[in-house]
Amino acid sequence: MMIQRIIAAALVAATLGLAGHAYAQDADYVLNTASTGGTYHPVGTAAMGPRDVNVVDPQLRVRGINSLRVADASIMPTIVNANTQAISMVIGKRCADFLARG
Repeated sequence: MMIQRIIAAALVAATLGLAGHAYAQDADYVLNTASTGGTYHPVGTAAMGPRDVNVVDPQLRVRGINSLRVADASIMPTIVNANTQAISMVIGKRCADFLARG
């Protein structure tokens, strides 16, 4: 399954602390990682940055997986002090610009 191949990618697995971890079903993975732990919007699960330890590069490409970009609040390295909707829309627009450029 796609999610298992993504988790198996060494960089993603190491970043998420899942190296060698196997989930019985995709639903198990989603249920185990989707909790926000409070009233905040979840961000930072695929943090963007210029270093190799960041999951997403500044052009929103997932490191270690060809042809995959992330365009949502998960790329924000830390939670912003505002609602994440407008920022997520800007991220989506920026990703569309990157895709249009090729």
